[in-house]
Amino acid sequence: MRAKAIHDIVDVVKSTKDNVLMETYAERLTEVYGHKDMWQCELSCKHPQVLMPCDKMSHEEYASLFKNTEIKVGKNCYFCYSKDGETEISNFIMIPLYLIRDGATATRVFILRNVLGYEVRIEFSIEEMTVLQKFRNRIEREVNFMWYGSSAKFNKLRGILYSSMEVITKISTLGWQKQGFYAFGNGVVYDGKWFPIDKEGIVRLSSSLGSFYLPAFSQMNEDNADKFLFEQKFVHHADSTVRFYAFANQMIVVYGDNAIIGICFIIVCLFRDIIIRHRREFPSLFLFGPKGTGKTAFGELLQSPFIYCGDHPNLRTSTMPSLTIVLSQAENAMMHLDEYKNDIDVEKIELLKGLWDCQGRSKLDMETHKREQSKVLSGVIVSGQEKPTVDIALYSRQCVLPFHQETHTVDEKENFRILKDYEHEGTSYVILELLQIRKQFAHLYASCYEQAVKDICSALTYSIDERILHNWSVILASFMASCDSIKFPFSYNQVFKTVISGVEYQNEECLHSNELSVFWKTVDYLKQDNQIFGLCDYRIHEYSSLKVDIKIDGRRQTVTRDFGNSKKILMIPTNSRLFALYTLHLQRTHEKVIPENTLKYYIENSPEYIGKMNSVRFASVENVKEWPRQYELKIPNCQPRLSEKPVQAFCLDFYAVETAYGTNLYSDYMGFDLIHTS
Repeated sequence: MRAKAIHDIVDVVKSTKDNVLMETYAERLTEVYGHKDMWQCELSCKHPQVLMPCDKMSHEEYASLFKNTEIKVGKNCYFCYSKDGETEISNFIMIPLYLIRDGATATRVFILRNVLGYEVRIEFSIEEMTVLQKFRNRIEREVNFMWYGSSAKFNKLRGILYSSMEVITKISTLGWQKQGFYAFGNGVVYDGKWFPIDKEGIVRLSSSLGSFYLPAFSQMNEDNADKFLFEQKFVHHADSTVRFYAFANQMIVVYGDNAIIGICFIIVCLFRDIIIRHRREFPSLFLFGPKGTGKTAFGELLQSPFIYCGDHPNLRTSTMPSLTIVLSQAENAMMHLDEYKNDIDVEKIELLKGLWDCQGRSKLDMETHKREQSKVLSGVIVSGQEKPTVDIALYSRQCVLPFHQETHTVDEKENFRILKDYEHEGTSYVILELLQIRKQFAHLYASCYEQAVKDICSALTYSIDERILHNWSVILASFMASCDSIKFPFSYNQVFKTVISGVEYQNEECLHSNELSVFWKTVDYLKQDNQIFGLCDYRIHEYSSLKVDIKIDGRRQTVTRDFGNSKKILMIPTNSRLFALYTLHLQRTHEKVIPENTLKYYIENSPEYIGKMNSVRFASVENVKEWPRQYELKIPNCQPRLSEKPVQAFCLDFYAVETAYGTNLYSDYMGFDLIHTS
């Protein structure tokens, strides 16, 4: 208390600005109160007030922070008074800058300047500012920064400095923000305007929104640039001259109809949150074709408005955790995954399937014992040389664009070079232009989606897979919700025609690539390869009516099917060796095998299925395998003998199976079996 009192009295004495008068006062004060050394030390200005090393606050503002406190500011150091006089508690001062909030955590940024004039900017974690030893560990990584004081003094200093820190929100996930703006790594787009960051990585918006911190280009992170590789590519090029119409038009020149879908997919990804709010099912875009057809370059160009010179992770070599990070780095953006193959890990196939349901990877938190699920925040382009038919559920969750042109003319190469020049200059203004129509898009999308579904269904006369219909309806609806607000280099009729073509192509592929289709193709191959035989593994018989068992409301009942005219019925024993041969064949060819029970369930629920017949006789393999040769040799009175023991058999419409799956199961030697039975 004595030291503080002497310090305060000397401050008053110094206000006289008269050196002779100050010395007189000092002599008199020493005579009256003693402690000559302490009075002389204060008068000699051992601790002149500090000059502030930054423009965040003035000298007076900083000094006022310590008014009426036991901590005082010296020449780039802190000191306090004790019974022994002045005690230095640090060799540096701390200028408070920002409290940076990041979800449930936060950091604090200070400028530290030591007695030698060396200055450093440090971002402290909560632990480093609450535990003195961790604070000391952090500052002593730098050049000559020392804290000599106690933990109590450190706590008092924290209380003084915290009161003047600006509160800033850190943006960890780029793209669309819940506050209503779109964040790039170097600034934000708010209300149609571009707000770049300052040298500290901060962008200040309105008083109601506050200030935001984007760390990738902050001077605080100059030594940690490798931590922000993605953020440094997710940028807006304000000096670019490339605009939406020019970019879209050049894409049409180079890629034709595929570019129409690609441009619409940019809109789909940019307004992803609006689309999944209406229906939480979001398609991916799959680019398929041989090497050199331009599919990877096409994906890079579509991604370029979001990510400048962006990379495209290799699905074969990337780990699951890294793919999880890629999918959650930005919201309402576009990610490109390359080198898809049907033999990639099953876990990755399931991850790609989960994109449609907007679901990421699940894992168990070992500390809380709760399930955690990674986020999927962006639209995804997948490219590869193989169609994703290893799992038809994956294929039906995507909009598939085929690429086939491997050779290109001089003019085509020149047009492609122009497009790549656009990409190099920066195409981020595409995003800025499209963001201006967000409100209109949100207002119109739901009604446009319903209309798109109606338009597609009315244009096609056959049944469409529900997922395929939804996926392409999203593409068409996104154009419909945007075309009145922004100029496109193509019309609704062009988009509609391309969408219908995509639906037809993909729907037909699904019919020929689903589990039942693979089964019937395998059956057809086994028959042509003489591994299975008619009369033994299946029979084709004509009936005008047939008594079969079927399930009605979950209960098995016997009904009579009346066909009128005779109908060819394909009969397969329920315990046929055909199912085992199907499994062996697919295992040899490394294709996906459906379990036998599941396969039988699919057969019983297919449109071709008639019912189950309880008593059907088949020939043995030994009786049948020589019969085709004997039939060709026209050996008289030679006919395979059917088994005495009847078995259950699946009954299917023979012509319906042939039409749907392109099988050829009938052979001439089976002609005797086509006896009409009423």
